[in-house]
Amino acid sequence: MKYRIGGREKRIVFGLWPDVSLKQARQRRDEARSLVAQGIDPGAKRKQDKTATKVQAAEDANTFEVVARDWHAKQVKAWSESHAVRVLGRLEQHLFPAFGNTPITTLRAPDIPPTLREIEARGNNETAKRLRQYCEAVFAFAISTGVAERNVGADLRGALAPCRAKNRPAIIDPKGVAQLLRAIDGYQGSPCDWPRLCSSAPVSCGKPSGRRSTSTPPTVPAGPFPPRR
Repeated sequence: MKYRIGGREKRIVFGLWPDVSLKQARQRRDEARSLVAQGIDPGAKRKQDKTATKVQAAEDANTFEVVARDWHAKQVKAWSESHAVRVLGRLEQHLFPAFGNTPITTLRAPDIPPTLREIEARGNNETAKRLRQYCEAVFAFAISTGVAERNVGADLRGALAPCRAKNRPAIIDPKGVAQLLRAIDGYQGSPCDWPRLCSSAPVSCGKPSGRRSTSTPPTVPAGPFPPRR
C-alpha cells in the first residue's frame, strides 16, 4: 500500500498470500490508513512494535532463577565444591520457589523481604542474611551483563535483624580433644571440608575460654585413635 506522510511517499506490505488472507490484508490496510489519518507512520510503528516485542521477550526470559543460575555458574570456579553446592541448595530451597519465575527487571525490593523474614522467624538468621547477600550479588551480575539496571538486593541492607555472634568454648580437656580428633579421623564427608576440620584441632587447643596459668600445657594423646566402644 502506498501512503504519504510528512510530505514523503512510502510503501508498506501486509504479508504474502496465502500466509495472509485477503480479509486480513484488507483489515491491516484499513488500520494503516487510520494511522496515517492520525499523522502516524504505520511503517515506523510496525518497527517499534517489533522491537518492543523482542525486548519484552528477552525480559520475560531473564527470570531471577535464570540469572541466578548464570551467576552461580560464573562463581563455581572460584568456590570450593561444598560451598557451591551449599549456595545453590539455598537458592533452590528458598528463593526460586518464591520468585524464581519473576523477570528480574520486574522484581522489586518489597517482593523479597517476606521470604527472608519467614526464614528469619524460624530462627535461621544466618541463612536469611546469606540469601540477602546472594540477591545483591545476583542483581550486581545482572547489571554487569546488561540484564538489569538497578540492584534491588542492595536496597535490602538493614532489612533483617543483625545476627549475634555466639562464642563457643574451646576444647581444652585432653579427653575432649581426643574425641574431636577421632571424629575428624572418621569423617566420611566431602574432601573439600578437610582443611577446615583439620585446622579445628590446634585452634581448639590454643584458645582456652578464659585465662589460665599453668606450668605445662595439656597433653594431647597421639593418634591413631582406636574406635570408641
